[in-house]
Formats: sequence, C-alpha cells, structure tokens
Amino acid sequence: MLTDSLSRLPFGNRGAVSDSLIESLRDTLAVAVPGDFTINICGPKQKFRHRTNVVRLGDMFLASVATTPIAVQRREVPYATLRIPISGYCSYNLGGGSCIEQAGRTAVLLSGAPRMAETGGAYACAQIALDEGRLIETAAAMRGEEAVSCSKALRLDRDREVELRLGAISFDAIFRSNFALIDSLESQPQALAMLCLDDLLYRSFAMLLQPALFLDSEQDRKRSSVGGQRILDTVCGYILAHLAEPISLTRLERISGLSRRSLQYAFMRRFSSTPVQWLREQRLVLAQKLLANGDCGTTVTKVAFSCGFPNSSAFSRYYLGRFGELPSTTLSRTLAR
Repeated sequence: MLTDSLSRLPFGNRGAVSDSLIESLRDTLAVAVPGDFTINICGPKQKFRHRTNVVRLGDMFLASVATTPIAVQRREVPYATLRIPISGYCSYNLGGGSCIEQAGRTAVLLSGAPRMAETGGAYACAQIALDEGRLIETAAAMRGEEAVSCSKALRLDRDREVELRLGAISFDAIFRSNFALIDSLESQPQALAMLCLDDLLYRSFAMLLQPALFLDSEQDRKRSSVGGQRILDTVCGYILAHLAEPISLTRLERISGLSRRSLQYAFMRRFSSTPVQWLREQRLVLAQKLLANGDCGTTVTKVAFSCGFPNSSAFSRYYLGRFGELPSTTLSRTLAR
C-alpha cells in the first residue's frame, strides 16, 4: 500500500494526494509556500513516498505534508515561513548557523533567506507562509498597542527554533487540536469560517513566536479599568449587531483598543464571564427567541446558523446546558400551539 510507510497528515487527510512522484510534492507545496526551491529524494527513489494536501482558511493557505526523507534547497523569498512538526524531524543549514524542527519540542521560523533542509524519521508537518502584516496587526491587537511596537519584538527576520512548550502551555497540543478541528470540518467550509480558525491560528503564532508579549501583568488589570464602561458598551454593541457573523477575538480587541488580557479582565469585572462566553450567551438567548416564535419553516439547523453557531450538534449541546432542554424540544412546543 502506498501510504504504509508514512505518518498521518497533521490535517487534510480526507482529500490528500498520495504518490511517489517528487514533482507532485513540489507542485502541491508551491500552492501554499510559493517560491523557487529544489527537492531531492534521500535514499532509493523506488522507496520515496509522500502524502500532501493544502487547506484554505480565509486568505490563509496551510500545507500539510508527510514524506519519506527528502532534502530541500530554497532560494530567497519575500516572506517568513512557520513549520510545525507533528512527527519526525527536519534539520536546517541556514548559512549563519543551523536549527532543528522536532515533533513535540521545537517548531522553526524561517525568514526569507536562502536555506537547505533535510527531513528524517517518519516526518510530517504543517507549513504556513506567514502574512507578516496580519501577524503583526494581530499581535498589536492582542496587546492593545500600535503595530509598530510589535514588529521588532516578533523578530520575523531571524531564522530560529521556537519552543513548543512554555511551562504549562503546550503549543504542540494547541496546534494539534486546531488541526484536528480542520480535519473534522474539512467538508464544511462555512462552519470553519464561522469559527474564525484562521484568526485563532494567527493568535497562536504570535504567542508561540514571542510569549513574553502576552503573559499576564498588573498593567493589563489597570488598563481594563480605564474607560471600562464606555469601552464595553461599544464592544457589546458590536457583538449584538453581528451575532450571525464570525466574530474573532482580534476584532473585539481592535474595537476596544484593549489587549487580550485587559479585555478579559473588563468582561470578568462586569459580566463574570470571558468575551467568548458572553458572546455565546447572547447567541443562545437570540436562538431561544427564534425557536419560541418559530413557524413550520423553522428548523434547528437554520436557527443555529442564523445565530452564529457553526454546526447544529454543538449548538444543541450549548442550548441544553443553558436552558435545560434541547432546541428541538423548544421548537416542537412552539409548533404544537
């Protein structure tokens, strides 16, 4: 069987391409990480195998790769690349030094500088060509600062290893969870869009590359209390006006001008909940109203999507926890009147 010697892809397994042609691997990777590069097979050509897929999230392309050993030489490109290993390892010769990407331990940030790399073990990884402007703006929104203040701190012009674990924080587990979510909703792009998963990934990238920028601080508590009533009124007004649309935390941070932690503190002080919990509560309240006033054309699935829930099963679970009955029960009682 063609795939016996390969690891499972990080995501995109359902629509993956599996074969033994180096040209197809090169063509697939070029979709997500365009540029001039050369791939050579390490070892006997007849044993070469790879499995690949590219998934699009909004304007973001993620390459999912599993391959037997290869060597890659890449010329200079005008963007940074993040590579997150799931199994095996990849070593890099970066001209001025070397680094290694190893599953469960280190990912690698690669600037646009020329490089050579060689994989080993049962290697599989996720590869993302970063939109540097978006990454910097996301980090700035999370910090409640101007973008220029975060640009240098992220060090996107420096090739380096980045730790996948920081104390109790496991970025490896975070990424694996996000990748599993992509896999489970691969056939439902609308649901993926509602989850704003591309935003969640960029937020995770920012924290991975410079965690010290986002650690809890007393300054965040103080900033959350400055103009808190007015700021929260603005944020809550935006949420209530856009309940049926994808709403990312980065968007709320930009509207409020507060950092990630400051916004969390402000919501906890006023509502005893996080922004995400408060958003979900408002969507559930709206859903209950729609179900209680439904007609023969109303369905649980329609109500779920119209209230911003990406799938009806998750909606039913949240609804049951909040109101003590399934949404179908509420709707059936309404239609029986």
